[in-house]
Amino acid sequence: MKNNPSEINIKELLQEEAYTGKFIVGLRRALLSQWQRDGFIRDRRDNHETWARFSLLEILWLEIIQELRAFGLKSEAIQTVGEYAFAKAEQKLLNATTAILSEDTSYVLKVQKNGVSDIKKPVDSNQIFQEQKPENHIIIYLNDMVNRSIRWLFNQPNTEWSQGLTRDEVQAVLILMNQKYDSFKCKGKSDIEINENAAQVAELIQHRDYRRLEIILDDKSIFSVARKTKAS
Repeated sequence: MKNNPSEINIKELLQEEAYTGKFIVGLRRALLSQWQRDGFIRDRRDNHETWARFSLLEILWLEIIQELRAFGLKSEAIQTVGEYAFAKAEQKLLNATTAILSEDTSYVLKVQKNGVSDIKKPVDSNQIFQEQKPENHIIIYLNDMVNRSIRWLFNQPNTEWSQGLTRDEVQAVLILMNQKYDSFKCKGKSDIEINENAAQVAELIQHRDYRRLEIILDDKSIFSVARKTKAS
């Protein structure tokens, strides 16, 4: 389904609302609801469906929002960034993300404290660091954001891999495949401990062939999940 997709198909896939909140790493429903109230993303709180669904482009945008909040941007400034990124006339974020996925082109998002933004190709590899002045603006390397939030999901033919998994198990797979961790250790059903091959551990989780997984995240917090087994 996603083998060598055309640019048009990539844009369609990026905008397809196919992902529930469990596919958004590290964001609980309460925070998603708050950000909808704040106008950061389209408000779905009046949707009568049991689970609101999001697109890959929105999941990427939510990752960017976390960076902007960590930088200290206020809600009004984040709204300004969103208006620029999603403006229908130019679709800056959609076009840049499509180019990253189809051509592996480099793009950066430069954001001023007041929310004034610019998505562009860096002139050279040193530009990001030369322009970075934390007190004035932030430069986000969009390729990193794509890799850490949606590239793996985009490359999956569908979401069937998540069927039968708990929310935490889905999150664990995404953390591992998006490389959003410092280290991990997993104990398989055979009691063999694995602490190096993230793809192998993700496969074990998808097949429910593990006992316990502990992940040290980038911020040094701990994410753990254990497979429930029936008492004998």
